[in-house]
Amino acid sequence: MKALTAISLFLIVLLSSACSDYWTIQRSEGFVNEKNKGQKIICISPLITYQNKEQNRELVSFQKKLSRFEKTILHSAKKNHIQLELQTLTNNANTAFYDKILLLRQEVYDVNFDTYSSLNSTGNGMENKLTKSIYVYAPKISHDFNNYSKLFGTKYYSFIKISVSSESFSFNHVLIDADLSETVYSERKTINHSFNQAICDQVVYDSFAALNKELNM
Repeated sequence: MKALTAISLFLIVLLSSACSDYWTIQRSEGFVNEKNKGQKIICISPLITYQNKEQNRELVSFQKKLSRFEKTILHSAKKNHIQLELQTLTNNANTAFYDKILLLRQEVYDVNFDTYSSLNSTGNGMENKLTKSIYVYAPKISHDFNNYSKLFGTKYYSFIKISVSSESFSFNHVLIDADLSETVYSERKTINHSFNQAICDQVVYDSFAALNKELNM
């Protein structure tokens, strides 16, 4: 019993010491004001990348971490009452579906990540405190995806990414509205702690808890 208590206390200390140097959520004004946001979200192939390219090549270890990441995402969404469908882009997927979702994934990535470094803070983010703001100009995607709500039964598509360096990691969670062709919600968080599975699980859960509040405003 004492051993279990000691382990529990250690985990609490570990999680509380995982300082978020920067944590911000940006939303579009339309998303904040929209009343009917209870639609299904399709999450497209979550991603983990390492600054150390050698770690990316450790295939077995990488696949285990990615599998755990995907399970944590599904569990966290369910616990926060968010209807989430996880779509991984494997070669076994339907070809037409694969091609269309892959195009959207690349578009979301280009618009939200290639033009922004998640490790560089913007705005007035405060240490260990969530800062929320409204987009001045919500990032736009191509109008080529306007028909996706008819094809796949929802207008909401998300992309979740973790970028790992030697002493910290960053977390990004982006939600786009295909009907409006824009990013409507974006969370960016940097963790001043080496990548740890327990901390990662908590970060993912907190992310969906924050998203749930936005969806139910």
